[in-house]
Amino acid sequence: MQTGNQFPFKVFRSLPSVTAMLFLLLSLNGGAAPLKVTIASDSTAADFPPTDYGKRTGWGQVLSNFFTTNVTVDNLASSGRSSKSFYNEGKWAACLATHANYYFIQFGHNDGKIKDPTRYTNPQTTFKSDLSNYINQARAQGGIPVLLTPPTRRKYQSEHVLRRDSLQNYAQAMRELGTNMNVPVLDVLPVSIKFYESVGKSGARIYQANTTTNTFENDTTHFSALGARQQCYFVVESLLHSTNASLAPLRKAVNLKAVHSQAALRFPGTRPSSFLN
Repeated sequence: MQTGNQFPFKVFRSLPSVTAMLFLLLSLNGGAAPLKVTIASDSTAADFPPTDYGKRTGWGQVLSNFFTTNVTVDNLASSGRSSKSFYNEGKWAACLATHANYYFIQFGHNDGKIKDPTRYTNPQTTFKSDLSNYINQARAQGGIPVLLTPPTRRKYQSEHVLRRDSLQNYAQAMRELGTNMNVPVLDVLPVSIKFYESVGKSGARIYQANTTTNTFENDTTHFSALGARQQCYFVVESLLHSTNASLAPLRKAVNLKAVHSQAALRFPGTRPSSFLN
């Protein structure tokens, strides 16, 4: 990755920019400034057309439904990309060009492609270095970076037990980087694991993308429309539970009716925070 000016991620603890702080103070004082969220991620979040062969839906495709009309979402997630290839292909530069208030950054699914040098990153070294560049560059133009741990793969070793894989390592790297650089982290990986172990392999099928050839069994990564909404629920509930002050304006803009509706869709009477406790 071409990095330009860098600071060691373990010691660089940037405070929010002046622009971001002014925006935060305005919002906390009752201002109704419009908010923009830009998503940098992979196919789990990407937009797919209605004609998609697997009827896939990325969670970023439906995220705007979970906010008031005061929030716009620019979903620039791109299939098959890792933190490394997304940056090197200029896709992160396109994200910065949106001049968003918040940058939702989620990678890990393709960073573990160890046989592909254009995508592979080491969780404790190059992955953290790559993400620190995203963070520094978002802050440099007044944006607030937010790290999201990736959604689980739905690979079961028994009906109610998921296999653990490399996503655990990338999620842990994000948590550590969030602490080291004072970046909010929406930790949705353990939440998604808890949910899919609860519903079990047979119950998870309605949340998975489908093709005419696999009858839900092979695609354990991508979402159906229902699965995408469920993942958004995890993202937004994690946002609501965050105590990070920089996220306060975005928390205030959550469409609580949509959150409660999604919580009740499959589990009538379930409290919205059940899978976060």
